[in-house]
Amino acid sequence: FPLDLHLCLSHYSWFGPGSLLHAVSALLVFLFGMKPFLMAFVPYVLIWEASTIFLNINYWLDKTGNSGTTLQAINETFLLALFFLTRCVEGVFIAAKMYCE
Repeated sequence: FPLDLHLCLSHYSWFGPGSLLHAVSALLVFLFGMKPFLMAFVPYVLIWEASTIFLNINYWLDKTGNSGTTLQAINETFLLALFFLTRCVEGVFIAAKMYCE
């Protein structure tokens, strides 16, 4: 049982429907990724999550009272740039490639 789905179900009032939908979607992507016809796309789909590292750092900086610092501004710059490049640019390319194959 995937941990994120378990946490979203056990603490639904805190995480809400958006996180639950994300957990179910991620589980389905990983399960379907085990099929031979999608295995070639697994690394490309996983790279979409690269910006999560900077999102977690941003969350930590916010919760430790470091909001508005130079460090957070630098982190947000990396977060937005990586999110745009991986999700918007590379994501559209990979989705179109998956659709065409």
